[in-house]
Amino acid sequence: MHRSLTSLVRPFAGARGFSTSSEKIVASVLFERLPVVIPKLDPAVYAFQEFSFRWRQQYRRKYPDEFMDMSKSRQV
Repeated sequence: MHRSLTSLVRPFAGARGFSTSSEKIVASVLFERLPVVIPKLDPAVYAFQEFSFRWRQQYRRKYPDEFMDMSKSRQV
């Protein structure tokens, strides 16, 4: 009842003309990612997002240029 992998592969390999000298099974899988379709936003939702973005931009914290230059020099 217990068959080896080689005995299962040999009939298929011989019939299709594959080489069985290495006795390895090689397989590959191809996945396709379909594009994500997002419907248009409701005008009220869009207006809120615009308002929210502008509000955050207006009150965001602004750092001095010297501080930003120090952070860039540390990224090595």
